[in-house]
Amino acid sequence: MTAPSLAPLALEIINGINEKDTRALSKAITLLESKDNLKKTIGMQVLVNLKKHNQNLSRKIAFTGSPGAGKSTLIEAIGLHLLTEGYNVAVLTIDPSSPISGGSILADKTRMQRLSNKERAFIRPSASGKGYLGGITPTTLDVIEIVETAGYDFILIETIGVGQNEIDIKDLVDKLILVLPPTAGDELQGLKKGITEVVDLILINKNDGMLKSAAELTAMQYESALNIFPAHKTDVKLCSAIEATGIVEVCMFIKDFTINTQERQQKLGQLLDRIASQELLQTLMKDETIKQLIYQQKTAILTQKESLTNAIETLIIYLTSCLKGKKTP
Repeated sequence: MTAPSLAPLALEIINGINEKDTRALSKAITLLESKDNLKKTIGMQVLVNLKKHNQNLSRKIAFTGSPGAGKSTLIEAIGLHLLTEGYNVAVLTIDPSSPISGGSILADKTRMQRLSNKERAFIRPSASGKGYLGGITPTTLDVIEIVETAGYDFILIETIGVGQNEIDIKDLVDKLILVLPPTAGDELQGLKKGITEVVDLILINKNDGMLKSAAELTAMQYESALNIFPAHKTDVKLCSAIEATGIVEVCMFIKDFTINTQERQQKLGQLLDRIASQELLQTLMKDETIKQLIYQQKTAILTQKESLTNAIETLIIYLTSCLKGKKTP
């Protein structure tokens, strides 16, 4: 059985990416993120073809942390420094989606003007997608992989910045860095067990000007607090994106490790459980029979003919019967 021929658009994009055309790479990502099945199919043709011949292994680093921590400015400073060392750098920013339209609210390309104007840099914002808690969607992996095939040495990923729910991104990258702003007094904002147990480095940003003393105090407090997690040793470092202090040390950290391809595959297997549950739920909620059944149960609750517990039980019984091959509620 012969393999299906490539669509003309797919072939055009593949040739463009092989020739280091960032516009072709952007087109490929747009296709992969499309809700249109035909466009997504063409995007997957591009990705599969490029992966088949790809020999490049990018270092994949994610930056998470609370809004206002200065992640964008920090990533730009790191990217600019890596460029001076001769590396190619791609930045993927996962922006929060509008709960109404689903569109991306922010656009980090506008916040990284210096980096975006560099020849060997590529910046691409993506919407996080509605209904996802981990800061990623199934297309996040596709986007990362196609950028890797484009030959970038480093892929720096900026997550939404919602804190503990962003653990999923850990399974798509080699290193996860938590960026935090200086805090006042003894407030350890963002010190949550879930995220601190999986990050590889904690950066206290904005170690400059009037915030310098607060940043140093925050770093000391985090180092002390992290002693309660002896099984996972996490370094805490100070940096300033504005003054470019600590940037060299961060760059050394993200360069000084061996890429483990086997570990990457194991992480994807772990991620399947979480992504599958979200994808299956979204597919399920689009089913007309399910929507009608939920409407019936909602009406029964509103008219006080049914309790919430019994309504949920009715849905579970129906789904169980479907899995056993019985289609009627």
